[in-house]
Amino acid sequence: MPYLQPATNNIFGLQPANGPQGRTNLYAVSATEAVAILPGDALVWSSVATVRAAVTADLSTVNAFAGVAADALSTASFAAATLNLLVYDDPQQVYAVAVTTSLGMTITDYGKAFNILTSSTGTGIPSTAVGRSKHAMFALASSLVSYLKMVSLHPIEALGPSGFVVTTSVGKPQKYLVMPNVAANNVAITT
Repeated sequence: MPYLQPATNNIFGLQPANGPQGRTNLYAVSATEAVAILPGDALVWSSVATVRAAVTADLSTVNAFAGVAADALSTASFAAATLNLLVYDDPQQVYAVAVTTSLGMTITDYGKAFNILTSSTGTGIPSTAVGRSKHAMFALASSLVSYLKMVSLHPIEALGPSGFVVTTSVGKPQKYLVMPNVAANNVAITT
């Protein structure tokens, strides 16, 4: 994964990191949705029982987290009656995710709940041009939904180029391991 680089401001969405990798199911996306889905996009349930890419408005509502897009789906392929989007949907799945450059993390943040920033911008931020999500981890505010729970700093941030542990402060921009926040009542658990 060339986008998984230490201390680099490159946002790529959520990427399975360890745990039950590969557990996917097919989901439908309603033709009424207007935003194409990219690999790594966080997905929420829509009001018509289909999934869609999370948008900024979802951070202040209670649309249940459905999983993470495993593949891209253009708006031309959306159809509510067609199961055509492959989704990582295991509630125990661990994902690698980047934080925004404005978010400095500390070890006291481990185990806490966080939001998804759905429209990251800036140098090195992937988009439809390179086929990766613009979703990143974002600081929790009491009025916002908390879709993710931080597990730890990603190992890529702790190892130097030779594979030895290096002294690095937890900060920004870095990659972290997260899981769906199943403790929150806004997360749908699928089996």
